[in-house]
Amino acid sequence: LLRGDRVLVQHHEAMARGQAERLFPLLEQLLAEAGLNWHDLDVIGVGTGPGNFTGIRVAVAAARGLALSLGIPALGVAVTEAAAHGLPRPCRVVIPARREQVIWQDFGTGAADDAGGRPQQAAAGALPPRAGCAGNPAGRGHCASGAGAPRQSRPAAPRADLSASGRCRPPARGGIGHSGKRMTPDRLAALHARCFVAPRPWSETEFRALLDMPGAFLLLRPDAFLLGRSIAGEAELLTLAVAPEARQRGVGRALTQDFAATLRRLGAGTAFLEVAHDNIAARALYHASGWRDAGRRRGYYAPGLDAIVMRLDLAAPQEPG
Repeated sequence: LLRGDRVLVQHHEAMARGQAERLFPLLEQLLAEAGLNWHDLDVIGVGTGPGNFTGIRVAVAAARGLALSLGIPALGVAVTEAAAHGLPRPCRVVIPARREQVIWQDFGTGAADDAGGRPQQAAAGALPPRAGCAGNPAGRGHCASGAGAPRQSRPAAPRADLSASGRCRPPARGGIGHSGKRMTPDRLAALHARCFVAPRPWSETEFRALLDMPGAFLLLRPDAFLLGRSIAGEAELLTLAVAPEARQRGVGRALTQDFAATLRRLGAGTAFLEVAHDNIAARALYHASGWRDAGRRRGYYAPGLDAIVMRLDLAAPQEPG
């Protein structure tokens, strides 16, 4: 909890599970310790990764809900942006990731400057030369490494406004979707609403926020799309939507194959998804595409509506459809 550059209260709890249930009680505890209430807040900051996909989605959804109810902005901050705050420019932030990979981002280097750059992934020890640092292939100099932000600093200028409009990155398979129209966030939301009732469909604002997250990509087929994300060797299939009139034609299977092929090009080794336990057709599609059940989250979508966690091992190619 910040006031200007001063940290009023801060808490960190290491948890293996139950973060979603703990989040709001912890926020209320922070406010109480500072002698404040929700309506004293001017802005909400939320981490947008890289990090655990489900955790980021829970945090972003909570921040958006608070922003809408309180009438204040919710601003997304990448881990690299937070770590770079207060460092002299130019600088490079390097964060260890899985599978001997690192997440890195340069700041204050010109074309890919703070406001326009995004976190990148590379093999450890194989970082590209940093702009403005000739003869310094490792990008050393002013460099932050690790996963956290300086404790007594304010987050760097955020890239994503999650309470209003955001940027929509170009999709990985062109940009034309159903009816030959370009697939903008509002059209993604409209198609999603035709495909889902429970769990609820996602809004245009939610699609804008998700598309702006690091590692997000969009795959398109006629009257269908798949939204995914890949960071540091792990990926998540966020949602797959096929218009009712386009079903039973192999479109969903083709998108899952496009998804796996895209992840292999990106170097991801494992992917996860969540699907409602009563969505028998979707679960059958995923099983036929090589996914396996990996867990169950009780009441994840609503009381009595569980999420089945599924996993795809990308070490071996999928069987052709």
